[in-house]
Amino acid sequence: MTTNKFACPHCSQSISTDESVHGQTVQCPACNKEFVVPTDALERGPGSDPQQSPQDSGATAPISLAGNRSKENQAVENAKVASRDAWGAFKLLAVNPVAGMPSAFERVGVSRALGVGIIFGVVSAVLISFAASSMFEGVFFEKTTVKIFFNLFVISIVPFVSLTAATMMARAVCKGEGSLGHACFVVGASLLPVSILLFLARFIGLGNSEVIGVLTLAAACHTLLMLFIGLTRILKISERGASIALPVLLIVAAWVSKIVYTALFENIVL
Repeated sequence: MTTNKFACPHCSQSISTDESVHGQTVQCPACNKEFVVPTDALERGPGSDPQQSPQDSGATAPISLAGNRSKENQAVENAKVASRDAWGAFKLLAVNPVAGMPSAFERVGVSRALGVGIIFGVVSAVLISFAASSMFEGVFFEKTTVKIFFNLFVISIVPFVSLTAATMMARAVCKGEGSLGHACFVVGASLLPVSILLFLARFIGLGNSEVIGVLTLAAACHTLLMLFIGLTRILKISERGASIALPVLLIVAAWVSKIVYTALFENIVL
């Protein structure tokens, strides 16, 4: 692919790019101002003569615009891949939430487990935030605004973060295997049953307390079983070690969450 040079019309910075961006609106890496890349990229500005060096023209060395665009495109592509992986793993977990944990992890792969785990954690926090906004509206605040929902999201993401940190500690103490990606996947997937239940509770209605009670028990059991399977089958902790580590990491996560909540409530006003 041909690489051409042209100058920014605002600051005259010499820029190099390929023909794929000709005619598009881009941002200058030097002055951050937007402009349309000329279709004839050799037509304007100092340093645009391909036979003339930047030193001879008095211009600075050209900055590659294609490189910046490639990084942006790569970030977008990574997000798309993580979303597709998360959806594929969720479909497996929806059919078999406990025994399907190892299969879902293998489908995602070690290299992409971190991104999928974070997506699961964020989705869980969003679902919990929607449930909390419905339950607390008219009690702690009159109407759910963007600011209030953001504050609820910050509060709802704490269990995911604290439980992931506690899981990493359990892996280290019990001499398990894996990395942060393994722990994020296990915790993010395990929180889905509870978060989905809380989200559905707003439609079931608090008046149906017996139905919500049964569903809560089922969701809590699934979460505990998924955590146990994740510890033993994904993080490779022995069953004996996992049986001790599971209640301990839940207690540690709850304690850390309490500390964080105390600090947050002192600074967040719904």
